[in-house]
Amino acid sequence: MKSTVYIALGSNLGHRLNHLRNAVLKLREVLTDLRTSIVIETEPLLPENAPISWHLPYLNMIVTGDTTLSPQELFDRLQTIERQMGREKNHPFWGPRTIDLDILLYGDTVIDTPQLTIPHKGLKERDFLLHLMATLAPTLPYPATTQTFESLALKSQFQPKKSFVLFPRLMGIVNVTPDSFSDGGLYKEPKLAVEHCQNLIAEGAEILDIGAQSTRPGAVQISPEEEWERLQPVLDQLDLKNIPVSIDTFRDKIIQKLLKQYPIAWINDVSGKLKDSTLEAIQQAGCKLCVMHALSVPPIKTENIAPSWDALDVWAEQQVSKLTAFGFKTNDIILDPGFGFGKTAYATGLLLKTIEHIHNWGCPILVGHSRKSFYRSLNATEAQERDIETLAVSQYLTGKVDYLRVHNVAWHQRFFSTQQWLESCK
Repeated sequence: MKSTVYIALGSNLGHRLNHLRNAVLKLREVLTDLRTSIVIETEPLLPENAPISWHLPYLNMIVTGDTTLSPQELFDRLQTIERQMGREKNHPFWGPRTIDLDILLYGDTVIDTPQLTIPHKGLKERDFLLHLMATLAPTLPYPATTQTFESLALKSQFQPKKSFVLFPRLMGIVNVTPDSFSDGGLYKEPKLAVEHCQNLIAEGAEILDIGAQSTRPGAVQISPEEEWERLQPVLDQLDLKNIPVSIDTFRDKIIQKLLKQYPIAWINDVSGKLKDSTLEAIQQAGCKLCVMHALSVPPIKTENIAPSWDALDVWAEQQVSKLTAFGFKTNDIILDPGFGFGKTAYATGLLLKTIEHIHNWGCPILVGHSRKSFYRSLNATEAQERDIETLAVSQYLTGKVDYLRVHNVAWHQRFFSTQQWLESCK
């Protein structure tokens, strides 16, 4: 027999949004008809004598779905997920944690035992939980009462400062260059670049894409030594164990050096022409590889493919065949169709319209459409002013591709958390 359950998720260690995302993916194996609330940030609930190191804000959300597991079986599964995600069995009760999973409701069941209390004993006392419950199910009554979660939430008057979503998965762009097309020079200084990286993570980026060589049309190609001089001081100041970083580079020398010195999550290669030895090093390091389709880098505006998937399909098949021969798993190969590189605005429109075709490639897909010049076919705005157009395309691509590479992460989170609120309320 199925029962509808509500589960609270919280994280205040490391990359909190990624921890929540990974937990939800695991819960999809436990629950059917799963729905998620928005994600909100709250201050930790702590005893008066808690160490300063425990004063870390939480990201919180609620997941609801159906299960055939008994309350005790569900509780056991949640504890297993917590341990799989690094939470120790004897973790301090109030201490920071990568993930916290609590059963809030199990149908209208009421349980009060030393091990398990349902409804969760903190549900009525925690304003943020009442708020999240009311966004999901405002008319649902609290078990054994006539009070709805809407009425309980209205009494608490809780208001979140910011909201986030887990999907779409956002790659935040960090250009440590003087001449990138949209934000050239803004983050050239290492201190400003590091601050921008930290802000993008706080705003909801899953991974950062740091580039020190501009690939805009007509960009001057710097030496590998200068590229390294731009990258190193930024990477030295980032917590790379907790902040996933992709390096946007197509130079073998840079990649080999990066893999020896830093725990890089991705290499983002816009050329597709790395040496075999470099591909071997990336694979052996356990690093993901994103490869973009381009006829030339920087792009030459007069060189473009025909407005169809034919050339891209051939390219994708060749890339997957080559990389799997080097030992890459298909989940570690990310393909980028390369909008803005060798495609006219008209071809781009057709390819975006038929983007589902890309599922034939059999790999995760990243699309870099943020502030690109093809939006000039719509209006004459400058690159820095194209976030509205970028959001429109991001909304269209959601659910069709795996990653969106964007400049304005904060706007994306505001937009999609609003959409998530509308879609999750029932």
